[in-house]
Amino acid sequence: MGFDRLNIHEKVLIGGLTLSIIALPFSISICHIGLIVIAINWVIEGNWFIKWKLASQNYLVIFFAMYFCWLAVGVSYSDNIENAWFNVEKKFSFVLVPIVLVTSGLSAKHKHMLLMTFILTCFVGTLICFGSAIHRIYYNSQLFTLNFGAIQPELLLSNPLFSNNWQHFSYVALASGIGIHPTYLSIYLIFCICLLIAQLINKTLNKYLIISMITYFTIFLALLSTKIVVLAILLVCTAIILMSLINSSIMRAKKTIITISFVFLFMALTALNPISLYRDFQEINSTHLIVEKNATYSNSTEIRFTLWWAGLKTVWTTNPIIGSGTGDTLLEISETLKTNNISNILNTSDPHNQFIYTYISTGLIGLILLLGCLLSPLRDAWRTKNLLHIVFIALVLLASSTESFLESQKGIMFFVLFQFILYINPWSSTKKLSIQ
Repeated sequence: MGFDRLNIHEKVLIGGLTLSIIALPFSISICHIGLIVIAINWVIEGNWFIKWKLASQNYLVIFFAMYFCWLAVGVSYSDNIENAWFNVEKKFSFVLVPIVLVTSGLSAKHKHMLLMTFILTCFVGTLICFGSAIHRIYYNSQLFTLNFGAIQPELLLSNPLFSNNWQHFSYVALASGIGIHPTYLSIYLIFCICLLIAQLINKTLNKYLIISMITYFTIFLALLSTKIVVLAILLVCTAIILMSLINSSIMRAKKTIITISFVFLFMALTALNPISLYRDFQEINSTHLIVEKNATYSNSTEIRFTLWWAGLKTVWTTNPIIGSGTGDTLLEISETLKTNNISNILNTSDPHNQFIYTYISTGLIGLILLLGCLLSPLRDAWRTKNLLHIVFIALVLLASSTESFLESQKGIMFFVLFQFILYINPWSSTKKLSIQ
């Protein structure tokens, strides 16, 4: 009877995690239902003494719990209490997921299944995006204006032969098919490519299927036209080279040729796609990286640069130890922009940098704790040659440098779920999914 009960708890845990992963690109509400399921299952399971011992001795769980608690403390000196509590609430998974996964454990088989589920989910999501784009073209939708809005004429002037219908297959309009920002979808797909490379190295799936999937995701990434992808592709290529050096069983020359081929394919598609050509080259070439006061910015690169500038300027007026208060970052940067009479057509004061965002709201204490959540598993990952986990951390760091990545549920849930799925040691003797 006891064995059956353990088996049921295990199935409910895996079922809840699977639901969260499947829902992640599509619906955060459903994703949270999966978390509620595993939380209830965890409570019913009991074994409190053993769970407390496991959680209290795990340094990564402690970092996550301390960061969450510091956010709660930051509410006490916030200027916007309602928004502060909202910021605390949306990071509740920083406590729930670590404790449940570390004290419950996952078998290597289940880790593999969850990671493969994410690949399949993202694949289905991209197909829905393509289907939605075709549907919009058929009904002559004008949704493509989401891509550039007020600066649409600049794109057409730079690319006079460009068809508006093509915009449905790129950037915001393409990702809108499943209601996600293209940056988040890009990070998801790059992580999928890393997972597929791991399968190629471990020879757990058909290599022709894997190469086809990598090619497909590479094409979709070129269509998404996010600036972060170019840097992320370079990151993945570096990881592949490191894998080749570590794993002597793989022919280095062959692997190098394949890697160069995919880089060439991506860069060629980027140059051929008018949206990515405009965003990654034409727009940047016309950008002046000098912040002028009493100005309104419309160019996306200039907007981001001025927001970084305003964020860094706000940093100097923030309490260096405890910050301005949980949830006050946008308010503080908005005041800096008003003081210098700077605005943008998006009416945003988001610094587009998670580290600036965290420092302004919770100070050096909050920033150190967040970095602990991000970086503390690196030593173990490096020691065990788990390059898959290392690349995942590098991807989150990269995304956090160009976006307030952990202020959106699509970023929070992605980070927390996979940080711990990759981190916890499997408790069966099945082959571990890591780059050995």
